[in-house]
Amino acid sequence: MTVSSYHALASTISLTYYAEGGANILYRISSPPSTPPSSSVDDYGPGTPPPSEIDFASSSESDIRARYIEKRLLRLRKDLSTTTSVEEAQSYYVKDIAPIFNEGELVEQEIVRLPVGLVGSLNAHLELMEREGRREKGRVGTRLADWEGVGVCVLDMSAEGYRGEGEVVCVEFKPKWLAQSPSAPVGARRCRTCALREMRSCARGELGVGKGCWCPLDLVSQDRKKVEKAVGAISVGVLRDKKVEERFIDWVLSSGLLERLRDVQMRMDPHGVIDTDTTAKAFRAAMTLRDCTLFLRIPLGEGNIEARLADLDLKSSAKAQYWADLEKRLIDEDWYAVHMVHDEAKNSACSLAERG
Repeated sequence: MTVSSYHALASTISLTYYAEGGANILYRISSPPSTPPSSSVDDYGPGTPPPSEIDFASSSESDIRARYIEKRLLRLRKDLSTTTSVEEAQSYYVKDIAPIFNEGELVEQEIVRLPVGLVGSLNAHLELMEREGRREKGRVGTRLADWEGVGVCVLDMSAEGYRGEGEVVCVEFKPKWLAQSPSAPVGARRCRTCALREMRSCARGELGVGKGCWCPLDLVSQDRKKVEKAVGAISVGVLRDKKVEERFIDWVLSSGLLERLRDVQMRMDPHGVIDTDTTAKAFRAAMTLRDCTLFLRIPLGEGNIEARLADLDLKSSAKAQYWADLEKRLIDEDWYAVHMVHDEAKNSACSLAERG
């Protein structure tokens, strides 16, 4: 499709800086009031204070429906060599990812055309945030890609984006590697996720298992005690109602979504990083699914849990060497094993460490 064929965002929208990851920045979208002011960017997302206005170039482009806009976030790609173009990522999402999952299991997303001058204004705003010390240190210096002319509208899975009746509690986490790495040594006592976590924590001088540590293998174990252990760690500081936590546990045991995610991860990477062409699309898809995010909206009263997967942009082949080098390091430095100097099996968060 050509850029002109996509729905257009009006220049009168208001954007609120909401969240930022390694590859994208998310903005909450607000429709203009009946007498719209100049478009603005607010930056009172996590860790940021109230709004500052930015005027965009005027535009005669048509609005996307107000009701649609109010339930969505605008996701814009950073200008990095390790990110995939918006159109390539969306094509992969539509053709390869969406058919795998059931309706309602993915965060809906749609490419939209951006007003002229929008990205330039947002980049200037990021620079202002940096000067005032209001941007996370690890993100400083990165900017949005300003040459594509498009972004992605995604469903807002936060409590603020909820349009149903009653109250909900929102949980967000990355399921990570739901099966062991095919490259892991035989008899490994840590899974891929736990091995990498331990390597990084030891590099920071942190030994033992932290309060929020959990093993992805527990989530697909169908063992209630193991699921309770994982959910308890995921829910630290988020779920304070035991009944809500129990509903979360019941969902993990009954939904089947995490098991299907695991199966697709395994199908797309049956051989492992060491014995695979890491630039191949199937392997990159497996790594995408190992780094996606699961959003849950759990009603405080009656009603079903809403669960959707997001962050499904196809990983770039530019990361291929990084993946291979990381796996080699985990193996060569023996991070797939459990060592007494780091943590005893009884204290390890990893499900594999519990085996005799």
